[in-house]
Amino acid sequence: MSKKITILVVDDSTLSRKKASTILSERYNIIQSSNGVLGLQSVKENNPDCIFCDLLMPEMDGFEFLKKISELYPKIPCTIITADIQEQTHTECIKLGAKDVLKKPAKKDDLLQAVESMLQGIKK
Repeated sequence: MSKKITILVVDDSTLSRKKASTILSERYNIIQSSNGVLGLQSVKENNPDCIFCDLLMPEMDGFEFLKKISELYPKIPCTIITADIQEQTHTECIKLGAKDVLKKPAKKDDLLQAVESMLQGIKK
């Protein structure tokens, strides 16, 4: 029997974090962190299969979080969920290693599709 997929959701907005977590917890094991610093700690402790992360957060924003994840854990895919829909922001996220960028609030189908996309090629 294969291990249940673990997803880390990093967002300083409790509402956004809980909404994404509720949708994803129907199929996956979910861990939550309220900022990038706690998110990195959670990655180290829990080794998630993939990550959803907000951009605008206190202590460590999503850009810095992406840089660290790409350096320290290059095999863990990360998708950004943000209200910032500017093309420049999207391009910067992809350049820093994001697998995709979703518009906030992310819809159920978009979240589930992003998980499938992030998990392609990852074998447990």
